[in-house]
Amino acid sequence: MRPAALKLLLITLSTGLALGGAELILRARNPFGFRMRGNTLVLPANKVYDIKADARSRSDQLDAHVIHTKNSLGFRGPEPPPDFAGWLTIVAVGGSTTECFYLSDGRDWPERLGARLQGELRKVWVDNAGLDGHSTFGHLLLTRQVLTRLHPKVTLYLVGVNDMFLDEPRGFDRVAQNRWAALADHSELAATLLNLYRWRRTRRIEDLGAMPKPVALRDRPRHPVPPEVADRLWHEQDRRLAAYRKRLEELVALNRDHGIEPVLITQPTLLGGVDPRTGLDTRPMEVELWEKLDGALAWRLLERFNDVTRQVGRERGVLTVDLARALPKDSTFFYDFFHFTNPGADRVGEIVDRALHPWLAARYPDRVLSSAR
Repeated sequence: MRPAALKLLLITLSTGLALGGAELILRARNPFGFRMRGNTLVLPANKVYDIKADARSRSDQLDAHVIHTKNSLGFRGPEPPPDFAGWLTIVAVGGSTTECFYLSDGRDWPERLGARLQGELRKVWVDNAGLDGHSTFGHLLLTRQVLTRLHPKVTLYLVGVNDMFLDEPRGFDRVAQNRWAALADHSELAATLLNLYRWRRTRRIEDLGAMPKPVALRDRPRHPVPPEVADRLWHEQDRRLAAYRKRLEELVALNRDHGIEPVLITQPTLLGGVDPRTGLDTRPMEVELWEKLDGALAWRLLERFNDVTRQVGRERGVLTVDLARALPKDSTFFYDFFHFTNPGADRVGEIVDRALHPWLAARYPDRVLSSAR
């Protein structure tokens, strides 16, 4: 064999061995924790996040030490009961305001809701399937690939904020079908390389390993958006609102086609009023939601999405919890403009319970505990 051919053969064999070794190692333990494998959602099953605040992020708004646990499903909350079909099973779906990443186990709002429902209904199981950054694109993917197979009786969708300024899936929502993604469905190495490529192209990646610094309202710049910019942003949202409505209607139909009853929840925010805790007006404060806005405009735009949620709920006969109007704009309940503190998550659980409990009691009267009648 000629030296050049021998060299090529050795390079080919060593490359193949290296790629095969990498595939085996990644199949045994993939350290990256990506939530997509090709076109398939991968949930962080049996994972524990141990998060400690540093000097920069310590505050009275968040715990200094947070333990955040995912169960065998990749959700927060209790393991599914063995006789799953015999329980009143509920799964909460949403983005970071549902996942409550920086609240300790038992403090996120779906678990606070579950604690209340367990005192009112027998054999009720509530889990939290929220995923940071997910919009209704991601909720559709999660529902198709996971929830229709799990088959809970009820799904709760807290939606709105991650769909603002969204024309297509992005980040962990992205599931565009292509040959590389199809290959990644069958190879851990290809999936890792594809996710690294997606990660590099993502415009903004949240660091889920470090405790966030709660927003300092007194230090926020105040830059009201000029009228011409506000007018442009307002009219640009028209097409997005129409697409958002279509995705919500698809979510409702998808759930019901599989015998699951959806519940919609509107998205609250601290923006758009005077914070009673500090006395500060959030309306002129600058906030960036993929575009720079002031608090007043951000609230008005978000309410357009909330209005679509309310409309779809009315038109499709879906229970809709108007959390956006029920939760006070009070920094006691928010550590930034959208995410909940421990008291905030507890209040959210209370508000959702107030709407959900009578609805569940009417649908499942045999589940009502005598002490809750």
